[in-house]
Amino acid sequence: MIDGHNQFRKLVIDHYVPRQKGQPTLPPLAGVAMVQVIRQAAAKGRIWEAWWDDYNEKIEYDTIPKYGDMGFEAIWMDAWWFPQPWQQNLGNWYPRPDAFAGGIKPIADLAHQHGMDYLLWMIPMSVNGGTQWAKEYPQYIHGGGEGRGGIWKLGEPEAREKLTDLICGFIQEWGINIYREDGSDIPSEEGAEDRQGIAEMKHIDGLYQFYSGLLRRNPGLKIDSCCGGGNRIDIETMKRCYYLHRSDLNDWPAWSWPPNRVFMGTGNQNLIGGLSLYVPLHAGPTWEMEPYSFRSNFCGGGVFCVDLVDKNFPVETAKQAIAELRMLRPLVLGDFYPLLQPLDSDEVWYACQWDRPDLGKGCAMVFRRPLSGYKNCEISLRNIDPDAQYEVSITGETYEYGSWQRLSGKSLQTMEITIPEKPGSVLIHYKKTDPDHSRIIERSLLSKGNVVRLQKVMARLQDKQPVTVGVIGGALASSPDHRWADIVAKWWREHSPAAVKIKFINAGIGATGSDLGTHRVQKHLLKYQPDFVVIEYAVNDNGSPRAAETLEGLTRQILAMPNQPAVMLFFTMDNQGNNVQTEHMRIGNHYDLPMVSMRDALWLELQAGRMQWDDIEADTVHPNDKGHALCAEFIVSFLDSIWTTVPSVDDLPDTPPLPEPLISDIYEHAAYYDAESITPAVGNGWAGKTNQPFFNGWTAETPGSTLEFEVAGTTISLIFHYTNQKGGIASVQVDDLPPVKLEAYFSQDWGGGYSRFVQIADHLPAGPHRLKITLLEEKSEQVDNHQFEVSAVLAAGITEK
Repeated sequence: MIDGHNQFRKLVIDHYVPRQKGQPTLPPLAGVAMVQVIRQAAAKGRIWEAWWDDYNEKIEYDTIPKYGDMGFEAIWMDAWWFPQPWQQNLGNWYPRPDAFAGGIKPIADLAHQHGMDYLLWMIPMSVNGGTQWAKEYPQYIHGGGEGRGGIWKLGEPEAREKLTDLICGFIQEWGINIYREDGSDIPSEEGAEDRQGIAEMKHIDGLYQFYSGLLRRNPGLKIDSCCGGGNRIDIETMKRCYYLHRSDLNDWPAWSWPPNRVFMGTGNQNLIGGLSLYVPLHAGPTWEMEPYSFRSNFCGGGVFCVDLVDKNFPVETAKQAIAELRMLRPLVLGDFYPLLQPLDSDEVWYACQWDRPDLGKGCAMVFRRPLSGYKNCEISLRNIDPDAQYEVSITGETYEYGSWQRLSGKSLQTMEITIPEKPGSVLIHYKKTDPDHSRIIERSLLSKGNVVRLQKVMARLQDKQPVTVGVIGGALASSPDHRWADIVAKWWREHSPAAVKIKFINAGIGATGSDLGTHRVQKHLLKYQPDFVVIEYAVNDNGSPRAAETLEGLTRQILAMPNQPAVMLFFTMDNQGNNVQTEHMRIGNHYDLPMVSMRDALWLELQAGRMQWDDIEADTVHPNDKGHALCAEFIVSFLDSIWTTVPSVDDLPDTPPLPEPLISDIYEHAAYYDAESITPAVGNGWAGKTNQPFFNGWTAETPGSTLEFEVAGTTISLIFHYTNQKGGIASVQVDDLPPVKLEAYFSQDWGGGYSRFVQIADHLPAGPHRLKITLLEEKSEQVDNHQFEVSAVLAAGITEK
């Protein structure tokens, strides 16, 4: 039976749930500022009085930054933003003049500034008599006319289109990211007895079309279908919406103050245990932050009904709770198993399990309810391979996680759990270890290196200090979305406390090597002061005579930063197993850096036929999604091994000093000049500012055009745009040395060309040099133009800047 439920869940997740950027749209972590009004009024005994009198825009302005700092993803404004009492003003859809004189948009803008979506509550289908909509749109309302109210005629195309126009106007004018719809009334049946039900069917069909229209006209919009506390949960709304408030049961603390932890815990456990068999994406309000209550409401997202301005609010506990939710939330896109029956009793235990077969990971949550007389309970986890090994962490009624231990699958299938206090909870977190895969992971780590810098970064993160993660390399680093670099950045986000923002800087540029990287690292990466950097040039440096020397210059620049960033070298390969790993390892060993190798991990598997190149690569060098996931896993596995053993800040040793250069420090003292940073001494016929990403240089198309610079350094190089669209040929000369001729034409058509690095002169005496670029009369035969584009001028070995 349960297998059938999980097959249905998988069908819904794969083909029905709404998506953003190709991924299922999980309900957000939403904060509700107006809850502080409820809680403060209740504390004064005003439970049934007009709470909205105390609610205004100032509360939103004061609270939104606090929610942003806590790591929330959305700000929720519920039913008090328009004229009150809200039940009598459905149809007066404008901000309350007495409380929101500045309107809605500034509040939404503030949420956006703090990295959050803005959610607004409405019931547009229901129109009360005497309201603005009842007077202005009677023709679109069932029973409308003379100011009478009723239900909007969703079943009629003209009326539905009008409502779509109105709501789209609010969304676009006010900056709404999440449209929240409440209410679930339907029109009264009209017509003969044999036509009963027709009005309702037309209305619901119109609802689906209304939702589709909103999504079509507002790309990126998310819809939260509340509809009277979960009365519109069906397969068609699941295509278009998630359910952030699955039941009005969750409002109980607002009706019966103070919050009844016992009642809410049992209620949430039972709601999730039943609904999750059918509906993957749903959530509900959380009123308490301690583990029993918080875990009772875990299902991937949530509404946090907390008073952040209360001096007694447990800020640190809340941050820990949110961090746990963010760590576990990917698991809700897998299978769900109620391990114990969700009974309506506080004298029993309850347990459920979330499992991702595709990741080999999962968790189980076990609850001893408040009236249970038993301290122990036996549970049996599902979808566990008895012959496999698992890494398991078991954590009780705390957010201080238990250490990882290796257990057999057989021992996981039946476990005895002890919870000494009631109510109380236990979190079981597990991940499968494949012996063959474990050997692959072990081979990927070439050297652990000195990890003091990395431990210090992790210790700062655990101390809730912001961390910046950076990567620099070629196309394998610069690929977007779910590529290895982004997955590594995601690891840092998932391990950060809720209040800490992880900044990610991707400084990868396709078809470039460390020769360019060492010149541009200051401009494109180090100005952001990264704390952890992965360097990936193993394939792109292949064949470069300067591979080790330029990598050394790049490495020394990063290690010399005042904030003492940690550096890792990562080595990929082409389809023949080629890279410059041996040369790069000379640098890694000299500077005692962590080094991780895709080649060492996978080449043996490819040679033995246990893995095919097409399994992991999209072409001769660029990984596919599986290849990127493996690359990320190699790096993340190393980070995991360090994360679990980070000493306290006081126990960390000093960072080792930067050693003397192995080869040279020429490329440690490098510069990158473009039209933003240098003015040509001569610029006849050349125009500044190209439109390439990362590059703002100079372009010319008239033969005889000259461009001259005065540049210091012992090595001078150039980057120019190399493409099948340009036919110019330029002469490049340093001082009185023989000129170098460069041709812009490139016969291949991949990637729109690339910026080619060419060393013009080296072993120059210290001091300024004259660099002259002249566009020649000759051109490429394949292209009918003289266009030539200089992306940047590069210098190294600079003694003075």
